[in-house]
Amino acid sequence: MTFLQDYRVLEGKFKDQVGKDNERFGWKGKEASYYLPTVPPKAPVDFVLIVMEPSTAKAADGTHNVARNLYASVGDFILHFCARNYLCEDGQSYFITDLAKGAMSTNHAKSTASKRWPEWYPLLRQELKLVSKPRAPVIAVGRRVYNYLKKRRTPRLRGSLLHFSNQASLARTIAPQLMPRDYQDFAKNVGANDLVCLAEELTQAKAFDRHRDQILENLRKTGGTESSKQLMFTYKALFAVMKGVAPTE
Repeated sequence: MTFLQDYRVLEGKFKDQVGKDNERFGWKGKEASYYLPTVPPKAPVDFVLIVMEPSTAKAADGTHNVARNLYASVGDFILHFCARNYLCEDGQSYFITDLAKGAMSTNHAKSTASKRWPEWYPLLRQELKLVSKPRAPVIAVGRRVYNYLKKRRTPRLRGSLLHFSNQASLARTIAPQLMPRDYQDFAKNVGANDLVCLAEELTQAKAFDRHRDQILENLRKTGGTESSKQLMFTYKALFAVMKGVAPTE
């Protein structure tokens, strides 16, 4: 089978595990978790970034209002932009995935993670084996995910990034405060247009047709805020450390 065919087989296992979660916790109807696919890589990558799990995202009519996981919010595209521009060198590639793949409410996620994650972890290891090049570093997004992966002795775990959730917005100010001159120069040269251009490229698939305009409009409105630039600078600084290059100043 081809790489993508192998990934589709793995996706079938993800869907099965979501069903097991729903059965185990009695989640039905609006409470049910559901599999929200992401965009798989075309071949094994040089870096893998691991987030926690998708959040429930439904429109008023009950339909899912996100085309692909990790391709919707400003935080999603900031992570993509920084991974592409500050983590990868020319010719290198990355992939962003979740530890657990079932979209659910924040309350459900927090209260059941300790029971669900051990069931999802073997599937994550299968995914890492498929999508990673032999020496590809694994980077956690969020301290909770990092601690779990470290406890499980996940191979090639390089470190952790600040999560892009607004709940961690105060932590975004730390790196700019420590390196004010670097941040001032950085903030002059990045903005919403960088994220919009990237999103236009990444959302060409037909699956995004119904969502693309809203994604781009959201990026235009909030992609150039001070908080967004602080997060981008934080990722840039953390990637530099992970690559063994000390930030200036």
